[in-house]
Amino acid sequence: MCFREDEYLAVYGDAMVVEIQKNIYDNTRCTYMFVVRYDFLDKAEEKVTLDKICCRPTFINNNNDMPSEIPQVEFEEDRTDVNSS
Repeated sequence: MCFREDEYLAVYGDAMVVEIQKNIYDNTRCTYMFVVRYDFLDKAEEKVTLDKICCRPTFINNNNDMPSEIPQVEFEEDRTDVNSS
């Protein structure tokens, strides 16, 4: 999935990464550019940064084909150092 925004639209939708453009390494953030092709509306391609790309859960419940659990994402700023107390 990828976030797409223009003058009239701001949505997450299905998209496929069709190219990865590697840039000079920056230890504070990902500097790669990703060319994505959106699977909805006009099938447009766009260069985006990593922060616009996400993935949907892949855990499937065999009873109703809906996600059985949503994985929790832990961010570094959410972690607490157990040795700091």
